[in-house]
Amino acid sequence: MVTIKVQSVDDIIKAYLQTLECCSTKKLSVLVPLLKNLLGNLDDKAVDVISLLDELVYKKSLTIFGNIKLTKSQMISLCKFCFLESGGFNRWNDELFVPTTSKNFKSVLLNFKISNAPSYKLSHMLAQQIEPIRPKNIFHKLFSFRKKNVSL
Repeated sequence: MVTIKVQSVDDIIKAYLQTLECCSTKKLSVLVPLLKNLLGNLDDKAVDVISLLDELVYKKSLTIFGNIKLTKSQMISLCKFCFLESGGFNRWNDELFVPTTSKNFKSVLLNFKISNAPSYKLSHMLAQQIEPIRPKNIFHKLFSFRKKNVSL
């Protein structure tokens, strides 16, 4: 089991960015201070940094996918998925977190054809035909199985 020791807010932000496949130390060194500034005062120990970062992604997803009716967690997941599929940090750098949205970024993310799975529907099951057991077939299967195993 892996143990992670969190020493600062920077570690939490770095881990969040790494879940979004930002593994370059050069990009992390630029993005961590940027996000820290965007989040504001994080000195209070009761602050949930992950939810604040998700809130930034949610605000961005509303500007991009505002006309889609999804829950908050679904919107965040949709935005993260489209961001990763469109090239992630290699193509867009900090575009996911900055308040402004470029037209190119928005159009690329909207071009992904993603749909929710349809809701399930319960219905009455029709009667199934049950075939009777035929002893002749069972004996044949048993003896043919034995012959195959003996030859091995």
